[in-house]
Amino acid sequence: MIKEIELTNFKCFENIKLPTGNLTMLTGINGTGKSTVLQSLVLLKQSFERNRDMKVLYLNDEDYIQLGNAEDVLCSHAEEDCIKFGYHTDDSDYSFEYEHSGDRFSDMLLSKKVFDSTEFLMNNNIRYLSADRITPKRFYRIANADKLSRREFGSDGEFAIQYLLLNSDKDIDESLNFQYSTNRSLKAQVSYWLGKISNSAIPIIRVDEVQRIAELKYEFLLGETERSNTYSNINVGFGITYTLPFIVLLLSSTPGDILLIENPEAHLHPQGQVAMGQLLSFVAASGVQIILETHSDHILNGIRLSVKKGEISNDMVAINYFYQEKEKPFRHLVSNPKILRNGKLDKWPEGFFDEWENALLELL
Repeated sequence: MIKEIELTNFKCFENIKLPTGNLTMLTGINGTGKSTVLQSLVLLKQSFERNRDMKVLYLNDEDYIQLGNAEDVLCSHAEEDCIKFGYHTDDSDYSFEYEHSGDRFSDMLLSKKVFDSTEFLMNNNIRYLSADRITPKRFYRIANADKLSRREFGSDGEFAIQYLLLNSDKDIDESLNFQYSTNRSLKAQVSYWLGKISNSAIPIIRVDEVQRIAELKYEFLLGETERSNTYSNINVGFGITYTLPFIVLLLSSTPGDILLIENPEAHLHPQGQVAMGQLLSFVAASGVQIILETHSDHILNGIRLSVKKGEISNDMVAINYFYQEKEKPFRHLVSNPKILRNGKLDKWPEGFFDEWENALLELL
């Protein structure tokens, strides 16, 4: 498990060290570096899948992220043309250093030094879900069996639909000791959390192997056993489909996975966002590492409630709040409020989820 991330000369960061835990929350106003932290790991993942010796850092990949060229990713205030990524785990320290080959517009960076750090990528199953996820539509693509066997759902989560169908009757990992339901099948668990986060929706999935498409519909519980008619996802609330890959990603995880998730709260009612924070806490407490970018104080409150209830230990949660130095706006800094055992925070930095109080003061 990663305990600390260090980034040097990468995008907006000259140098920054970030504590991480089972559940790491990255928050702050737009443009302060939250996505950059996730992108450092996604870049390594997409480069490792293309060339396992890691001598080349590929900045653009159709399946993951596209960051442009060397000029785009090198910090504008860097003193040297070298980007460094550092990841400190329980057992080892791993370093990756890359520089351009004289062409600042190349979309590939070359390894400055050959480190024995590929073990970090071989031993960790990094899975990424971007903020640009699937939306309701008639049909979705399906993936090849090898991709599904690695539980790779695509950065937009599209293949989670097919995975859910193929694994619907299989129990979730035994480490996810979910205390609220005796039915541990993936389908039952996904339906339960869809009900907590949105409506009591039951996904109805059909896959056509010939045309290579998946179709997603829903039924709704009208009582303990009665169900509604079957509805196309186009005619169901937008947030349900948008949330589905997030839930499948979490519930298909196993200890040792590293999940990188962007803005899971989009299109969800505040009540659903609180439940989402509780689900994140539940999975993280089971040994899955989650690094989460979010703007939602409701997700934060869901995590705080889970800490207070003892569903996750407060020392498993790390918060990184990003902000800019007032005198030097180009310098990006980080503060680390901590959740106490009673769910309260040890400090509340200026700008940290304080808009409700600010607006209330104006209203009064």
